[in-house]
Amino acid sequence: MREFALLEYLMRTPGRVHTRTQLCEHVWTTISIPARTSSTSAVQRLRRKIDDGHTVPLVHTVRGVGYT
Repeated sequence: MREFALLEYLMRTPGRVHTRTQLCEHVWTTISIPARTSSTSAVQRLRRKIDDGHTVPLVHTVRGVGYT
């Protein structure tokens, strides 16, 4: 379910780069070290689900900043 909430949040703000902290604030109820690592895992699971078989990925990493 976290992947769906993450996808919905990213889709509502196309082109905007979100930090892990922002993802935690909007997708998870608390900001903690486990939630931050969970955000990375959720992004990886989301990518496997929506980018598999596509040449252009839908979720992008902006190195040192976050995800779009």
